[in-house]
Amino acid sequence: VGTNKATHTLNVSFGPILKPHNETVYGVDVNRDVRIKCEVEGNPKPDIAWLMLGQTNVLGTDGELLVKDVTEKKIGKYICRASVKGFPEISSQLIVRLNGPPQIEDPYIHYGLIGETVRIGCYINSVPKPSQIVWHHNRQIVNIDSNRGVNIIDERIPGESTILSTVVIYNAKLSDFGEYNCTVRNRFGFDNRVIILAEKIGFTTLVTFASLLLSILVVIVLITIVVILCLRHRHMKKAVKLKKKGSLYSSSDRTSSDTSDETLVESDVSTAGTTDDTDAGIHVEMQSITSSEMSAPAPHHSRRSHRSHRSRNTGTDIVLDYELE
Repeated sequence: VGTNKATHTLNVSFGPILKPHNETVYGVDVNRDVRIKCEVEGNPKPDIAWLMLGQTNVLGTDGELLVKDVTEKKIGKYICRASVKGFPEISSQLIVRLNGPPQIEDPYIHYGLIGETVRIGCYINSVPKPSQIVWHHNRQIVNIDSNRGVNIIDERIPGESTILSTVVIYNAKLSDFGEYNCTVRNRFGFDNRVIILAEKIGFTTLVTFASLLLSILVVIVLITIVVILCLRHRHMKKAVKLKKKGSLYSSSDRTSSDTSDETLVESDVSTAGTTDDTDAGIHVEMQSITSSEMSAPAPHHSRRSHRSHRSRNTGTDIVLDYELE
């Protein structure tokens, strides 16, 4: 009885598999070279092709791509495509960036509710990686504190050179709202921004605000009504006073008119008597003169005499002119 051993090799085909990348963002100084890697497994050996995003020309076919003399034109996203005949094609994306100081995206406002979990995020573009990210609130450094329910999470956004640093506050209090300062550093420099955490208007706050606004509107309406009534009362009071004054003036005018009429009648009577007396005197004088003319001789000179009296109606003098011979 013997023992037989046999070895059989199985050739199993499988599609391309990408190994986890330790680095997806490569930083390089201006006019320097950089090597980017794409590690792929497959059976049979996958075919690899390197392309730059937005272009169609193949830059390389190996597991590594050498990018020479890097400038602004050569930075961006590079695509590694791996394929095995009979299996779907896969791809991986790597980023080439120029080294420089970090940059924080434009700040914005975050909203949260008291008593709930709130988050304040700071988006950072930094190549190389930041050496330090520090948060401040009310000029105090924000640290991870499990007793207060404060945590800080830093994570890179997949496929990007952006790092998101987030302050998480559980069971937020009113004192947790306000301005936060995010400061980031790397070996090329630093950047900082102010990010605001504002209180979101909840249902309770909205109801309170609506009630306050309604109360203000009611007060305004009441004040308006009171002012209108006061003005109307003042106007009516003034109208009554003017009416009373008009009645007094009418009575006074009638009294003055009656008095003037009586005085005018008396004046007419007096004037008429005076006129009659004057006319009588004229007649007497004329008669006397006529008698004298009859008894006396005719003189050699003549004498002109006149008398006048004022007419009451016309206000002019009536002159009686006669000549004595």
